[in-house]
Amino acid sequence: EKPYICEICGKSFTSRPNMKRHRRTHTGEKPYPCDVCGLRFRFSNMLKAHKERCFQLSKPTISENSPSLLGMAPLSADMDPAANQMPSHLSESSALLPLVTL
Repeated sequence: EKPYICEICGKSFTSRPNMKRHRRTHTGEKPYPCDVCGLRFRFSNMLKAHKERCFQLSKPTISENSPSLLGMAPLSADMDPAANQMPSHLSESSALLPLVTL
């Protein structure tokens, strides 16, 4: 039995929280902000994946003498090794692309 029905598309759910979560796909609500860059997400699992992908939470710390991703150049001067994040990611763009130093 699925007593909870989305008033926008008619899809039904077994629990109210699942219906409320689904409703965000229609409303565009993004209640989960990244505490590092401010980008917002509809679902908590998307925020978690963003942090793991963009800030590499499980990755060892990068030092100034670390080679680049391609092993061709030292760490770029526009990267903050202490924060282990790319400033370009902090822009207002919602596109998240890997930075490759050539």
